[in-house]
Amino acid sequence: MQRLGKQAEGGEYPVQSGFGWTNAILLCLMDGLSASDEAAQ
Repeated sequence: MQRLGKQAEGGEYPVQSGFGWTNAILLCLMDGLSASDEAAQ
């Protein structure tokens, strides 16, 4: 059911920062950037 104009509420699980796969992609990218940064020094 949709209620237009109503603020979003929580869903099936608690609200979290990011989502499982997006957090994993970010950590992978950060790890890769860190490794290439260390190799350049």
